[in-house]
Amino acid sequence: MSTSNSSEKLVKVATGKKITRRRDKISCIECNRRKVKCNREWPCQPCLARKSGHMCRYAASSSSPKNGTPGTRQLQGKSPSEQDESRIETGSPDSEDSVEETDMPLVLVEKGLAQLGLSDKPYSTLNLGCGMQRTRTEVLKLFPSRQEVDFLIQHFLDKVNWTYDYITPDIFLERYGAWWTQSSYYGSDDILFGTLILRLCTFSLQHLPNPDYPTEGFLDGSVDAMEARCDELARHFDLYQPRKPSIIRVQYMILMAVTQITAGDPKDGYQALLEATKEAHAIELFSEERWPTLHDAEAETRRKIFWLLFNWDKFFCAYYGRWPLIPEDYCTVRLPSELPYTTTLNPDIPTQITDNILGIKTYQFIRPFISAPAKKHERMDPFKVAEHVKAYQTQIVDCFPAAFRLVDPDTSYDSTILNLDLKRIKLHALSWGVVEGMLRCFTGPTTLKGLQAQAASPDRARALLAEEHRHTLADACFKSVDLMLELHKRMGGGQTRFWAIPAAMIEYGGVMGGCLVSDGVIRKHWKKTDGVFRAFDEETSKKYIDAFERAVKLLELLAERSPLAKGGLGLLNKMLRRIKGDEPIRAQINMDDCGKSSSTPEPPARNQVEQLDFSQYPGYGDDQGAANQIGTSSGFSFGLLEPDPATAEWEAAANNAPYSWYLENETYDFGMQFGDGFS
Repeated sequence: MSTSNSSEKLVKVATGKKITRRRDKISCIECNRRKVKCNREWPCQPCLARKSGHMCRYAASSSSPKNGTPGTRQLQGKSPSEQDESRIETGSPDSEDSVEETDMPLVLVEKGLAQLGLSDKPYSTLNLGCGMQRTRTEVLKLFPSRQEVDFLIQHFLDKVNWTYDYITPDIFLERYGAWWTQSSYYGSDDILFGTLILRLCTFSLQHLPNPDYPTEGFLDGSVDAMEARCDELARHFDLYQPRKPSIIRVQYMILMAVTQITAGDPKDGYQALLEATKEAHAIELFSEERWPTLHDAEAETRRKIFWLLFNWDKFFCAYYGRWPLIPEDYCTVRLPSELPYTTTLNPDIPTQITDNILGIKTYQFIRPFISAPAKKHERMDPFKVAEHVKAYQTQIVDCFPAAFRLVDPDTSYDSTILNLDLKRIKLHALSWGVVEGMLRCFTGPTTLKGLQAQAASPDRARALLAEEHRHTLADACFKSVDLMLELHKRMGGGQTRFWAIPAAMIEYGGVMGGCLVSDGVIRKHWKKTDGVFRAFDEETSKKYIDAFERAVKLLELLAERSPLAKGGLGLLNKMLRRIKGDEPIRAQINMDDCGKSSSTPEPPARNQVEQLDFSQYPGYGDDQGAANQIGTSSGFSFGLLEPDPATAEWEAAANNAPYSWYLENETYDFGMQFGDGFS
């Protein structure tokens, strides 16, 4: 009889109470809650059967499930050698002999890792060739352990995938579980899926650390070292030849493009996107009519991947100035459908991909206006810009479902749809970013010369409307910066490398800084403005400066791990010094004198885009007013007419690309467009 049983009997005799032993729960949280049998794998079969594999979780105190599921601590307290043995046990199948090797190209994965100094373990060479069968041991010993990969994939699905829905969780997890249990790997499909797993791990690592996912006890080494290891492994697995074109390769090349942006290498990111586009062309992803007969789920996956590729292509065009890779006129792919994710036809009830569809529609609306050279003069025309802003409101923003309204959104679904609150913030920031993109050239005069040129415009109605655009632009930038600061906080804060956060701080913060610099010029020379310009009121000015300073502080935090943040920090710091230098002027000038012009209408409240009404300005929507706009005529474009001096100033601003274009050019002087005092 064991000592524990004897002790229990003695206690029972002494107290008369029955002793109940508490066992650790080894089922996943969902199966335990539903009181169903769990097979203790990740993802477990019951969760997969319910199409909720991404929701499969294990408590941190659980015993060891079969494959070292995330949430367990089975490697904590073990020596490195014991951890290695655990990994081998996890990934070891019954021994199998591989088939005879043929005379095919070799991929020396371990050699590449050794050159990077990322591996000190005596791996053997993995030979990848056409028709060559590899045992599970030969492939998996090159991977991180199953526990590490499960941890990273779960973190990706929980905290990262929501940003753009790079994969469909249920479809991915169904194959993911089967891939680990295969006795052998055949041909390119299995190797490509392994490469996708490694790319997801790399992307997941770029979003760590996260307070909800402590890495201690799960990752063997630092986050950055593991990221470099997974990236190098994925690059070598991608060299597998020969291979057939595959939708999986399109997926992981898009992921590679995004990880390169995050790592501060947009040139390599563009090359990866080019490879993804070539692969998509090979499988005719751009023409839905040419697709083979597919199951509905497979067709939806293709649509999602196509639009993901399309949006990233347009992002590189608008944000980094690259040539477009996808000629949209040749595309015949429908938007993804929400039907697989909903049980009702009520359009006000959101689904997991509602924000993605709204984002695609938003990109489609704004892309021609901000990127096409033919729209150049429209971007400088205050009346045309006002029409575009109004069209954006009626065609896009007014169609947002209740859960995504800009003002007073319906939050009742936040508890049922994973990360819906974060998706809402991201979409709202994008919506105000669209307004920023349309009004970008109206930051206002940043030098005395620019102020005099714009104040001397012969078309006073245009000048007044441009000044109203400046106030709207500053407010849109403030809202976007404020939303992205909140997003960073809700994502766990810290030194995240999520590219969108530093990109937003640089672009929206930079343009808002330009508006503040302009405001200082207007205050200093308000007597020369001829009533065209009006400064921000004191409360608004303080609000903008506070948001700008918070953006700088966030970039300082992110700069340690984000090359993009490090590059943009110099720009915003220069602007901040200029803005701070104007503070004595702000204190001396009487706001009652320079705050309003005699002929400028009171600014409307800006809680939502629909409140922007520019019809009160003379010439708005009027053919005669348009005829008086010399700067936008075809004669001006060919140099036949004398340009409006204000248009000349706006043209210089309109030609300014988003600030991140210049981050690749270390010799570019950010101060040159803000005068000699900007240093």
